[in-house]
Amino acid sequence: MKKAIAGSLCFLLSFAPASSAEWWQDAFLSDQSTTACLTSDTRVTFTANAVHYWEQPGCPIKRTTALKGLDGVILDMSCPQEDGTRTAERQLLLRLGNGKIASFPPLQVLKRCDAVNLSQPQSTPGSQPRAASGTDCPFNSRLYRSPLYEDTNAASFQELRFTDGDTQGNVMLTEQRAGKQVWAAHGEFTCSNGFSICSVTFPLAPRGDVELPYETTGDINASSETVVIPAFRQEAYQTGQSADPAKGEHGGLVADLLGGFTPTDDEVIAPYNSYRYADCAR
Repeated sequence: MKKAIAGSLCFLLSFAPASSAEWWQDAFLSDQSTTACLTSDTRVTFTANAVHYWEQPGCPIKRTTALKGLDGVILDMSCPQEDGTRTAERQLLLRLGNGKIASFPPLQVLKRCDAVNLSQPQSTPGSQPRAASGTDCPFNSRLYRSPLYEDTNAASFQELRFTDGDTQGNVMLTEQRAGKQVWAAHGEFTCSNGFSICSVTFPLAPRGDVELPYETTGDINASSETVVIPAFRQEAYQTGQSADPAKGEHGGLVADLLGGFTPTDDEVIAPYNSYRYADCAR
């Protein structure tokens, strides 16, 4: 069967751009696995930008190509090696239905984490929120929000989103006021293997970085998930006090100022310490 699939690639060289459906972007584990997805060493997570394997560095995706006439996609990746080099690798994914896909090489059938009929453990402090938690919203599509202090407008909030990666990747924090986005800050997150200990890192203005652990609380339903980053606001605020408005500096998080927004002289771009699941970006 391996030879048949490998040989079939020779006839599938007429490619079309990958669609926005992105049916393959999710967490999967071996069809033979009897372990919950959060703890399975067969777990592999496909995102728009990288493929992440259990306890291995991720492989950035350099090119995504849909197969014309088939529900399949080819991923061209750059994977790190133990000697520090990178090798070009190619992976074929075929959609099988019922939450399952075929992956080659090696040839294996994978089942979608949120389709697994297994008892999932409750989230514990420090655990990574992900698509396996009983919701159809992929991890990188989850939007966590915190309402703004002293602003009762429902369209005013800060929004936290892990934009790519599974156990490590990029995270974005934005602030919206009365429906208008005013700034966006970009950071990184990482989680250790095994018992998950996670942290976020954001650059600070006028200098330095803030690196803090974060925890995810709630049960297996995404609607109750809350990302808690203790002392996040305090750390950013204290550093921001050293900014000099006369030099055009704004204090707090390094952020892109949007829509003509300009902080007041004494304003610090400060995050909040907790963000609750609010919506799923599609």
